[in-house]
Formats: sequence, structure tokens, C-alpha cells
Amino acid sequence: MNEHEEPSTRLSISPPLDEGEVMFLAGFSREPVPGHGGHGPDEQDRGGGGRPARIWPGQPAAPSPWVPCRGGCCLVLAAPRPGITVAGQWLRFLLEEFLPQPGRLSGWVLVVGTPGRRPGLLMVERGDVFEGQLGDSLGWSG
Repeated sequence: MNEHEEPSTRLSISPPLDEGEVMFLAGFSREPVPGHGGHGPDEQDRGGGGRPARIWPGQPAAPSPWVPCRGGCCLVLAAPRPGITVAGQWLRFLLEEFLPQPGRLSGWVLVVGTPGRRPGLLMVERGDVFEGQLGDSLGWSG
């Protein structure tokens, strides 16, 4: 992870997921599977329609705010305003259950705060998830 990269809504997956893995992990979310470079979701996947909903032992109660991109190279924080707690819980669950290899998922994302909450930052490095709230000056406070 490069410390000078701008936070985004995507975490890198290397090696990329295959098509079956993409659709399996997408089943935990109600969000459409996004593309890259302005390419939107496939028509049959708008709003998660047409794919089976997943339920797995130990998963967080809320639907996953994370969905893999169509190419399987990144995990996208697709839900609007998921809150850092829900986003962090799901990220830890996905890492533990489906992406356990240290280093397979990496990067950082800016999590827009729920109404009345400050934005937060989620970082993944070597299989560990770190989260913190951003202060008034957008400096790290976690």
C-alpha cells in the first residue's frame, strides 16, 4: 500500500476473483456489481436483482456494503453511507471467511459518515483491518 495514494471506495484484490467468486461474494450485498472506468452494472444486476441472496453463519446482520467489481480485481464500498462500523464488520467477515490469504486484499477507503457522524477511514494491510474516525481537519483520530 502506498501511503500517498488517495483514499477511494475500492480495495485491491490480487490475484483477482474468478466470475463465480464475484457472483458468490456479490450475493451478500444488495448493491449492483460495478464495472470500471464509467462502466455501470450489467442490466440483470441493477440493484442486485437476478442473483441469489447469501446467508452465511456468522455474517453481520446488515446487508454487505461491499461488492466485488465485475472483473474481480477490487472490492467496492458500494452502499451509500454504510457507516464505518458496518463496513468494518463486513470487511473482517469477508477476510476471515473468503479472502484469508494475507495480502490478497489491500488498500484504504474513505467511509462517508452516517448523518451526524464524521467520515472514517478503513485500511487493510496484510490481512488486518484498521479503522478510525477522521477529525475536523480530516486527520486520523483512531
